[in-house]
Amino acid sequence: MTTEKETYAIGVVLAGVTCFALGISFGASFLGQANGKNWIDFLSMLGSWVPGIGALIAVVVALTIADRQAKNEHDQDAIRCIHHALAVINDLRGRVRSVKLMLTEGGRPVLALTKNAAAIERRYESLYDREIYRHAPGELVDLITSLSGSFFGLSVLVDGVVAQGNLTPQTILPKISSGNSAPLANTLSMLEGKLDTLFDEFVKIREKMSY
Repeated sequence: MTTEKETYAIGVVLAGVTCFALGISFGASFLGQANGKNWIDFLSMLGSWVPGIGALIAVVVALTIADRQAKNEHDQDAIRCIHHALAVINDLRGRVRSVKLMLTEGGRPVLALTKNAAAIERRYESLYDREIYRHAPGELVDLITSLSGSFFGLSVLVDGVVAQGNLTPQTILPKISSGNSAPLANTLSMLEGKLDTLFDEFVKIREKMSY
């Protein structure tokens, strides 16, 4: 993609080449002929150059417009990707918080817990969209990937809690005390904090955008 500075440089070079050619043509005509005929030949030569100069100017203007349009499209893509990432992270925060409440407060069936855990894993995969990686800095990408173990192991942890408690899908979860669910609830609290950090980092990226 041609930048605006490069387009300007191309225009300057084309203008310089045009002026150089005009100078040579006029100088050659001036040295070889009488003054009266010089002006006629010069004006004739100038008329033949005007269309070419106009074409060069049109090319420069077209390049500049195309460059600005391409930059605008890139900026809009960046905004859409950052907003998409924020929406996904915010959704994940809500889902993780919901699962934690199921464990700590009880009152929901085990099936709701296992289904939500699986849904969280699938939702997290949305952050692996390559379009997000095009606009997110490397350290933010590293932060996203560092959460993979916590998310992709969530269903396993939930299944472990269910198996140790001999719970059926229809069993209503008890309120947490010091049982098997306590470590998982603590893990979810830490995951929630990491998601808050990730969300804040994406907000900073959005605020740095001047568009």
